[in-house]
Amino acid sequence: MDEHEKAGADRAVDLLSQIKQLQVENTNLKNYKKEYDEHCVLMAKLGQESTKRISELIADNEHLVSVVEATRQDNADYLNGTLEEKLVAERDRLREGLEKIRCWQQAYPLAVFPEPDLKKAHKVLKAAGMTLDTISAGAMRHVINGVKDIVDVALKENVDGK
Repeated sequence: MDEHEKAGADRAVDLLSQIKQLQVENTNLKNYKKEYDEHCVLMAKLGQESTKRISELIADNEHLVSVVEATRQDNADYLNGTLEEKLVAERDRLREGLEKIRCWQQAYPLAVFPEPDLKKAHKVLKAAGMTLDTISAGAMRHVINGVKDIVDVALKENVDGK
């Protein structure tokens, strides 16, 4: 084998190695896309369930308001306005918490915050020694902890017995 043939064979071996590497990377990207798609489905379900539950809570709150109003009318002299004021304050506090959650849910429209380029994000994160799963988990913790903080404030006086 002459030097020209050897160089060609070496180049062919290099190209085969690069093809194998690209195949591995392609498989990894497909796996990441599948995981991302699964995360998107879960996030969509969570968003739908949260929106549904918020609507149910608002409806329950409206019912509570009507019951309180009926009780106030029937027992205005007995209650002397004290219980009504506490219930109205609690209702307002709970409604404020629900409205904060609703506003937060609507704060990130796609028109302002478009979907990220996941392939590019994967490369950047991988280069930094991180994964998309780590970023997603951190974002979810942030959201759930934020909702928890809002709920804690809305329920604080009720829990404290005031």
